[in-house]
Amino acid sequence: MRKKITVLISTAIALVLILSLVVFADETWTIPQGQVVDRDAFLSGELAQNLGIVNGDLFMAGNSLSNQGNVTGDILMAGNTCNVSGNVDGDIRVAGNVLTIDANVKKNASLAGNSITIGSGGSVEGSVSAAASSIIINGKIGRDLRGGAGSIAINGEIGRDVEIESGSVTFGPNAKVGGNLTYTAESKIQIPEGVVAGEVVFKKAKQPVKPPKADDIKKGIGPFSIAGKLFGLVSYFVVGALAVYLFKKPFTTASDTISQKPWASLGIGFVGIVVIPVALILVMITVIGIPLAMIVWALYFIALYIARLPVALWLGNKILKSDERTIIQMLLGLLILGLLALIPYAGGWISFVVTLFGLGSIMIWLNKNIGKQKEPVEFEPGNDLE
Repeated sequence: MRKKITVLISTAIALVLILSLVVFADETWTIPQGQVVDRDAFLSGELAQNLGIVNGDLFMAGNSLSNQGNVTGDILMAGNTCNVSGNVDGDIRVAGNVLTIDANVKKNASLAGNSITIGSGGSVEGSVSAAASSIIINGKIGRDLRGGAGSIAINGEIGRDVEIESGSVTFGPNAKVGGNLTYTAESKIQIPEGVVAGEVVFKKAKQPVKPPKADDIKKGIGPFSIAGKLFGLVSYFVVGALAVYLFKKPFTTASDTISQKPWASLGIGFVGIVVIPVALILVMITVIGIPLAMIVWALYFIALYIARLPVALWLGNKILKSDERTIIQMLLGLLILGLLALIPYAGGWISFVVTLFGLGSIMIWLNKNIGKQKEPVEFEPGNDLE
């Protein structure tokens, strides 16, 4: 459980640092009250907010994010301050620093950050999975609560089971657990009578939650590990330099796509990494399609291998702040991504997210150049959207 918590929080921090602090600055994007968007919506900026109606999924990234309108699909949000209210017919997935949930959510909620609060006006009809330093539940959860934090305070109603790991667990006067309570802690806690309808199961924590020790870090980046990764990084430097030199326009366009359509790149990359292998396996089952499938498999693995290149070029360009894409920008970006990959536990997840962004941007470029692309709804920076 603790490792899962670490991964969730690390992923959230990585998303916030990579996206919010670099890409989205000094911009305000708003769907005004009364406006109806009949497709998926992508909002990003220093301040991004939805006050209207989105008949589809809502993707948001930036510093200060807020949904106060109605969304018929899911909400995916990554930023510094994230506030979700209004009505959401699907799931919500939120990662950031300070998370406040006051919405009526019809399905499930996945939350990761520093501070998470489900307000007294908030309700999640499905289950909640949460990882943070501090979790406060004042609202209503229809099904299960699973998660971990340094401290958890429950003062709301949970319809079914609770499974948590925390150094501190408290129950307020309005707390109700309709099912079983399973908690992992250093010692047993006092649970007020009548709070838990089912069984209470205590699991003693093997060790208190602490920051990683120096020895743990050394295991992840020992001499041989570093040597191998540096060799791979140098090899990738050569590939990146050749990519900019020989195929500058495609990689420049792909890197621009990451900046202009970050969540479209992430979403399409995720679809590609899941759907393509399944489709190829189905084609191979027909036997007659095996030769074609083998060719596409090769192209697929090549795409995965070069997926980091557009992200590296984008990152290097953001740091050096130049309109011209150069080999120096590519190498700088690759160096930073290589260092991020060395971070214990979180490094693998950061590399995975980078691959999704890169693969998605490549697929968008291929789609534009092979056939006509169906553009998602996007909004230009400004005070509001008419």
